[in-house]
Amino acid sequence: MSNRTDPPSPAASQPRPFREWLRAWGPALTAGLALATVAGVTGRISYLHIKALTIALHQAPQVAQIMPFGVDGLIVVGSVVLLQPPKDQPWLGWIGIGPGVAASVFANWESGLSSGVKSAVWAAVPAAFFALATFMFERWLKAQFSHLGQAAEDDSDADPADFDMQVGVSTALYRLYGVGGVLLYVGITWSIEQRFEAHKRKKAWWDEVSETRVKWYASRAEAALAEFAAIREEHPKYNKALNFDSSGMGRMFGAPATPDQCPHEVATNIEEAVRLAFLHGRDCLDEAPSQRHLATAFGVNRLRVAELVRPYLTDEPEAASGEVAASA
Repeated sequence: MSNRTDPPSPAASQPRPFREWLRAWGPALTAGLALATVAGVTGRISYLHIKALTIALHQAPQVAQIMPFGVDGLIVVGSVVLLQPPKDQPWLGWIGIGPGVAASVFANWESGLSSGVKSAVWAAVPAAFFALATFMFERWLKAQFSHLGQAAEDDSDADPADFDMQVGVSTALYRLYGVGGVLLYVGITWSIEQRFEAHKRKKAWWDEVSETRVKWYASRAEAALAEFAAIREEHPKYNKALNFDSSGMGRMFGAPATPDQCPHEVATNIEEAVRLAFLHGRDCLDEAPSQRHLATAFGVNRLRVAELVRPYLTDEPEAASGEVAASA
């Protein structure tokens, strides 16, 4: 087997600009930071209330300082358990959250009751909001882990490096050729060695490979765009799907339409590729890829993906196709 690898360009060795990373992860990080801030502020207020109540009940100063951690800490521990509960005990975290919320609300209520019912109600608000913010933060964390985990589960042929999710890392576009220069397969990966080992183990056609060619790109998004064009234009024998990435988008697309059946042009930039990938799946393959898959494949913020495909969610295929072709 002959191998040819184009050396990475100088740009490929450079890290992705911070603003692009921020664009991809900014919304999720902002949401998480907001939830963590609210939980921290309300937790601090609850701490002071519980400490004051413990002192009023004639407990030792040392007990008063650590008592809030035992009360509100139970809520945090329960929320952490809910992130990854035992399979046979999905309710286990609620054993901590339930009593923790009850004790925290009671302690905060009692700390203000000496000044009247209104004062007690107001004193209990931070405890309630702390519990809500902690629970929402746990849900947010679970959603992030679920998103990464689902991407990893969606493709049994992917190598571990492809689940790093650092979309700015240099990425290889590889072509596998058979006897007579027949193009067998086109793909992208961050680890050529691991990907070829995976193909060798799982692909029946691997013994047909006699030549490999590799070209490096500065980011996964650029490599995905080049892969999109290569599959559309070069028609590799074993790419039964537009296999943009390891997220499983390829299996959702199914067999690609032939050139005379597909009205969509080849994209010239990432945002066009996102739109065309969505339209090609919808119009030519009867199943559009999910916005999450598009975001992962092309390294585009999910909110931006939603903006790009929103005009085509209800359009007729012909009208939508024409609009994209005109904008290309």
